[in-house]
Amino acid sequence: MKKQVFFVIFSTLALGAFAQTQPAFVDIDKQKRQGYAASTDVDRRTVERAWKDKLSQYGRVDSKRDVYTVNFAKLPFLDNQARIVSQLYTTKKRTQVFLSVDQNNGEYVAAGHGQGREVELMLVEFLRRLDFDEQVRVAEGSFSEAEKASREAVKRSERLLRDLENNKKEAERLAKKLEENKAEFTKLQADTAQNRIDRTATQQVLEKQRHDVENVKSRKPN
Repeated sequence: MKKQVFFVIFSTLALGAFAQTQPAFVDIDKQKRQGYAASTDVDRRTVERAWKDKLSQYGRVDSKRDVYTVNFAKLPFLDNQARIVSQLYTTKKRTQVFLSVDQNNGEYVAAGHGQGREVELMLVEFLRRLDFDEQVRVAEGSFSEAEKASREAVKRSERLLRDLENNKKEAERLAKKLEENKAEFTKLQADTAQNRIDRTATQQVLEKQRHDVENVKSRKPN
């Protein structure tokens, strides 16, 4: 399918974040169709879903190879049913949206037609809404990331406070244990000194008793 666009230089609308609409001719299935075109940097898949939903407001949408067709479209600004033919494609990372409306008799509702402005506004309003929804999505995504980061910071703060309290209690326990160890060490030193005295005393008693035993034995009668 040949995708060739011929833009006509007309006065255009300033649309904010998306490209301006322009009257355009596009070859679709070997037929040059007249309508309006504009592009957006919103993700292609997002554009596809939103555009199909938008077109479905006017009738049943048939889609084939990036071309969307509503054969019996009911548009509020036209008395009779019309046909909508639209094409999406991507150039330079931007999604191009082309919209064409004809009245099934070869007459295009486009630039120069009394209701052409209404068709252009269909595209303008869609892209404005798409751009708004994308800004909301990005803003909500940023908010969610910030909210997540905030929750994680709060959890980390709570965890650090718990760790700090546990560390404080452990320090207090170790300080108490150290004091107990110091007291036990002092007592052990005293006990050791007393033990030396007791050992000396018992040794002296033992020597005396040994001496007494020897004296008794020495008096054994013949």
